[in-house]
Amino acid sequence: METQKPYDRRSEKVVTMPTFDAMSKKLEENGLLGQEPVIDDFMKKFANSVADSEKVGMGLNMAWELAKYDCFKEYPPIIAGLADMYYDRVIDAVTPDPEVATQAKDFHKMILEEVRKKS
Repeated sequence: METQKPYDRRSEKVVTMPTFDAMSKKLEENGLLGQEPVIDDFMKKFANSVADSEKVGMGLNMAWELAKYDCFKEYPPIIAGLADMYYDRVIDAVTPDPEVATQAKDFHKMILEEVRKKS
């Protein structure tokens, strides 16, 4: 089993995220919008929360989790968990710098692994 390397905040790179409209277009082009209204609402909330701002990988993950909480707090936890299936594809679609996208995905994987260890 491959061991996850520790997340190193010192190597984080900052990226300026695109506008909400540009991210929405990327989500549509990648087939991430238009399947389920609740997922569309979530994706748009996430995009709106990071649009036109400077983010690091960890910040993208935090914005994802906050949008997930806001959108799915009235739903069973499994529904919120389903949103995570889209994480890598969404991050790749909307993040203009591949290095920051990789950092965001690595951090997200590390968090999920820690949660699994504790459950």
